[in-house]
Amino acid sequence: MPFSPKASTICALGFVGFMSSLTAAAAPAAESADSDLSAWLDSEQAIAAAKISSNLLPNGALLASPSRSAPNYYFHWTRDAALTMNVVLDLYSASTTPEERSAYLRQAHSYVDFTIQLQAEPTLSGSLDAHYANLGEPKFEVSGRGFNEPWGRPQTDGPALRASSLIRIYTLSLQRPDALLQFKSSLGSLKSAILKDLEYTAYHWRDQGFDLWEEVRGQHFYNALAQRRALLDGAAFVKAHPGGGDAARYLAEARAIEVHLARFWDGQRGHLMPTINRDGGLDYKNSNLDSSIILAALHAQGEPGYFSAADDRVLATAHFIRSTFASLYPINKVSRDPKQRRLAPAIGRYPEDRYDGNGTSQGHPWFLTTAALAELMYSAAISYDAANQILITAHNEAFFADLALANVTLRRGDSIKRGDTRFLGILLALLQGGDEYLARIHLHAANSGDLTEQFDRYTGFERGARDLSWSYASVLSAAKARARLIAALRL
Repeated sequence: MPFSPKASTICALGFVGFMSSLTAAAAPAAESADSDLSAWLDSEQAIAAAKISSNLLPNGALLASPSRSAPNYYFHWTRDAALTMNVVLDLYSASTTPEERSAYLRQAHSYVDFTIQLQAEPTLSGSLDAHYANLGEPKFEVSGRGFNEPWGRPQTDGPALRASSLIRIYTLSLQRPDALLQFKSSLGSLKSAILKDLEYTAYHWRDQGFDLWEEVRGQHFYNALAQRRALLDGAAFVKAHPGGGDAARYLAEARAIEVHLARFWDGQRGHLMPTINRDGGLDYKNSNLDSSIILAALHAQGEPGYFSAADDRVLATAHFIRSTFASLYPINKVSRDPKQRRLAPAIGRYPEDRYDGNGTSQGHPWFLTTAALAELMYSAAISYDAANQILITAHNEAFFADLALANVTLRRGDSIKRGDTRFLGILLALLQGGDEYLARIHLHAANSGDLTEQFDRYTGFERGARDLSWSYASVLSAAKARARLIAALRL
């Protein structure tokens, strides 16, 4: 049975004390946990896929969590649903049986139908005739009605993320015979839904809105990068499928967003800023350090090098995030599990976080942000492998210094190409680094494989909303990137 911090002995001894005594007493062991982690991931991926499916209601609403109280997450969030649907499409593509493929296609079809219903719903974010301002509504009742209570609105990233997901569904439907059979009669409605989200994004990306954590009003790196991705996807989509939409305009707005995105790099701090031009919401996020930067690089990944996983500015930010949380959470004092696997630090949203999973006291690590650092490691290695080169810069040298690089010397300005013995060493270190984040998740996940939103900074116990769709989606995404890297390295 996998180790879980819910064991009664930990309750008696205290998590940190118990783990520290184990680590001190155990003899040093070689790093040979890859097979153990792979076995756990195989099991966890099956659990995660089943949990996501159970959170997808028959009408196409995708629950953030089935939790109805303390906290109440029994809603369909535009952002969460779009990100999770991308993972459902990954599951469809990897399916090996007609039954599985058919089930995932039904889920995608229901999601599209529900999206079309939501797009026709007036919301507190705006009216339908104001360039679809109603689409900035962040969450909906599972019936499809807007959430008509005070909330952080508008949130401008949701329509962009959904546009990219819907475009993927449309494209997939034309490429796969079973998908086309499912969607053929509704491709026109699907295209209309795509164009509405693109029009919203093209017109409203300059608007002030709330961040993905729904706490700060301003202009946000995460939103802007997702919006750029959607508009580039949209321009290509409209060119490939004429009859509505303006490809030239989408492309022009995407280029304007690129000028805007350059403003988020803070050369003095040496990392990317999550928000600029703040004009409302929480005012205590003084570090301007946020895991949303990593999520943005993963969720809006496209061409290599542009704020992608291997972008040295993203890696610089990842270094600050890792080092900050390493010293912030007491559970991070434990750097090895009982099997002597190295553990990366548990990662939260941002250092000043006060959301504890139900109220406001102290923030805790999140499964999805910890998994995001794992996926970043794997994705960066995949990019370097494809480019046949790793460039060490002033921005990313501290990130590489965090890696477990045995007998490898790196200097700023080094251009390390395939064939240099250091090249493979760095790729393997990135694989190990990602595994250390997943090992951290394995340590704190329940024996059942269930994942909540958070785990406690002191005890390691799971806390917050149960069966969070985004937690499962993030582990599945990280596992997919890991499998791609292992295949590329032929391990």
